[in-house]
Amino acid sequence: VATLGKAAQLARDDATIDTVVMRGGTYALPAKITLQAADSGLKIKAYGDETPVLDGNQLHTMMQLVGAQNITITDVTFTDGRKDGFAIELYKSDNNRIGDNEFRNVGTGVKLYDSSGNLIAKNEMGHLGGHGVDIVSGSDNNKVYANHIHHVGEANSQAAAIGGHGSRNNAAGFNHI
Repeated sequence: VATLGKAAQLARDDATIDTVVMRGGTYALPAKITLQAADSGLKIKAYGDETPVLDGNQLHTMMQLVGAQNITITDVTFTDGRKDGFAIELYKSDNNRIGDNEFRNVGTGVKLYDSSGNLIAKNEMGHLGGHGVDIVSGSDNNKVYANHIHHVGEANSQAAAIGGHGSRNNAAGFNHI
């Protein structure tokens, strides 16, 4: 399958498919990828030691999880999104794992909005227009740890490596900032 969006649709249509394995190479995104409740439990990962690169083509949001639960995204590089946008945005999406990825030349690496119980770990985040991780508005009990976050706020001077408001019981630790 040529695109991540098409692979996610195939997994949505066939309950026996729970993992999308991406080969190395650069994939230009024509539009944002949206994962919904029907995609819950999906795993997106790289094939072996290969590096799949999602080129955001200056999209405002590269990937969005809406009402999705237990999605895992690992070993993917997100690059070249809009500096005022998001590589991954979670909206009302709980218990997801975003780890071992690279985020570069995007806006905010990961934004959580009304999303709880998520794990953001072991990512490399650099040359960001906004935050590394932004936890806002009812996003509770999330864990952000062991990330390397650097060169943030290149478009928004008020951005932080890990920021947030209107949330509680979130934990951040062992991040290299």
